[in-house]
Amino acid sequence: MKAQNLTISVPDKGCDKNCPYCISKITWSPKVDENTMGRNAEKVYKLAQTANVTSVLITGKAEPMLNSDAVMKWCKIFREWPLEIQTNGKKLMRMYRETQSPEPFLHMRNWGINVFAFSVDGLEQLEEYSPMFAAIADHGMIVRVCINLTSMIGYDFHAIIEAVMKAGNVRQVLFRNITYPRMGQWLSKAEPPEIRWIKSMTKPAAYWEMAHNFGQMMEKTPRLPFRILPETGVKVYDFMGTSVCFSDYCIQQENRMEDIRSLIFHQDGHVYTSWDSPASLLF
Repeated sequence: MKAQNLTISVPDKGCDKNCPYCISKITWSPKVDENTMGRNAEKVYKLAQTANVTSVLITGKAEPMLNSDAVMKWCKIFREWPLEIQTNGKKLMRMYRETQSPEPFLHMRNWGINVFAFSVDGLEQLEEYSPMFAAIADHGMIVRVCINLTSMIGYDFHAIIEAVMKAGNVRQVLFRNITYPRMGQWLSKAEPPEIRWIKSMTKPAAYWEMAHNFGQMMEKTPRLPFRILPETGVKVYDFMGTSVCFSDYCIQQENRMEDIRSLIFHQDGHVYTSWDSPASLLF
């Protein structure tokens, strides 16, 4: 088995943002077991080596930075690989404001973090986070913004990319189609409010038009996609010196080939290949 990356789900310590489309609330979530995580850490490390993963992603069923001690621990264990942390950015921004310095990012650089991937659902976030982006970039780390496309932010590519460029220091942009899982723990119950919100506040046709128009625009330039991710087929383009790509879905549910997208080291200490199926357990 080969894998694109190892994803580490930091034990849930809550979230400081109440996203109405939160996928974590409607997908399977195992019980936190930090003892089992510790016991299996060495095996997971060796699995990452034999699977030839090229990067390690730090994330969680909630906001990982609310459990910063665990983030530091796992970063230091897996710092042999390029490290990315997914975050809504709220705690990081509070830390930046409170210290009025780049000190928090110096610590995180020492942990081994290479990429900060910020989840964004409003253009005002980009403006607010602009000085933090600069502090991260000043210390040799990469800022990626993951644009969650809903009616809150709209489907105007040029308006969004203009706001990204204005914020500055963003090296990578991912446009994400907000979807919900076809299968999930919610199917046997009443439809969750998150599903109802996604149905009413997203425009799948607008996403597909946006992605199609972007692809056509890039095909008319000499700049072909410089990378195609083998496990997903996602094409990554150079748009005015910034990496831009589109993701058609939110969550990894299945793999149809031997080479998989992610090995998921979950908060119960076990390894899976799907975020929403306990049956995808490896060990």
